Amino acid sequence: MQYSLIIPIYNEENTLPQLLDDLQSVDQDAQIIIIDDGSIDATDTILKNASGIDIMTLENNQGKGAAIRAGLEKVEKDLVIIMDGDLEVCVDDIPTLLQHFEENNNSTAVVGVRWTGDQKGPFSINGLGNKFLNACFNSLFSTSFTDIFCCFKAMPTDLIRSFELKSLGFGIETEIMAHITAKNIPCQEVNIRYNRRDSKQGKKLQISDGWDILFTMLKFKWKTK
Repeated sequence: MQYSLIIPIYNEENTLPQLLDDLQSVDQDAQIIIIDDGSIDATDTILKNASGIDIMTLENNQGKGAAIRAGLEKVEKDLVIIMDGDLEVCVDDIPTLLQHFEENNNSTAVVGVRWTGDQKGPFSINGLGNKFLNACFNSLFSTSFTDIFCCFKAMPTDLIRSFELKSLGFGIETEIMAHITAKNIPCQEVNIRYNRRDSKQGKKLQISDGWDILFTMLKFKWKTK
């Protein structure tokens, strides 16, 4: 199945060489789109040596949501896969998402799960915040998702474009899942590998982003009343 792979990155000079190497295993028919969200490290220099990849560079750091939205404008395939470029998730799990997508007649959304429901998940401030906000989402939208914030998602291009996404930052994951829920789109969760990193290793998510995510939930819920 042909697909477009959207990868937003920001200041990933340490992980980018490995990511580019991993992407060599991706199907040759796939369109790979890397969006540099205004990096101020050596990310831009490393990308200049990349081949077979559509590279977009935002003039300044606008946020993960802005980068994903920019990438969607360049998509050429009928299926979109979105993943982070920080190596927390694995390129080798793309076939897993594709398999579940095909098994559901290409009409559903497939999202990764970094830990199963009977696991505690990462013990950290970010991990606890993730669990709390995931519970908030399930309560607000009467759902039972395990991990709405997982940065590995696959869905038809025309579907995600129909959402007309607005979020600029980390709220983009919440907005995507809220649209899926509001439109009653079948959504399957699949287990993926997860290599957690912390702020010292370059993780960008901050406590303040949690408020933005919660606000996105409440705003969307209010609009769909």
